[in-house]
Amino acid sequence: MATLKDLKKKQRIIDNIQKLDVHTHYEKLDEFMLLNPNLTSSEYVKHIDFHPFTVESFEYILNQINTCRVTWFDIGPFIKNNDGTWYNKKSKKIQTIENLVKENIELRGKNKDLSNQNSNLITMLEKSKQNL
Repeated sequence: MATLKDLKKKQRIIDNIQKLDVHTHYEKLDEFMLLNPNLTSSEYVKHIDFHPFTVESFEYILNQINTCRVTWFDIGPFIKNNDGTWYNKKSKKIQTIENLVKENIELRGKNKDLSNQNSNLITMLEKSKQNL
């Protein structure tokens, strides 16, 4: 059963979250966590300048976003690492895309080099056939 202290704490959290601007702050939170991964709750609270989160209200809203995915389909989800740091799951997707683009560029370069080597070998083969 919840104590009066627990109820007051939850009310403070809700009062804090109710001050969030629905039209901009949730998207700012999503973007901020995407651009600044792997910080602790207290570090996020310290660096976020668009809303005066407390650690409790910050973690509460992240848990709500993660729990109610239908409501927050375009925000988050946010993953908490074992070391207490958070990241936006979208950052893993972006990192994967960036890695694939980098690999694609490298493979295209290797392919070009191999094509050049192949052309050189064909030229050498044709010259050797002419000398026979």
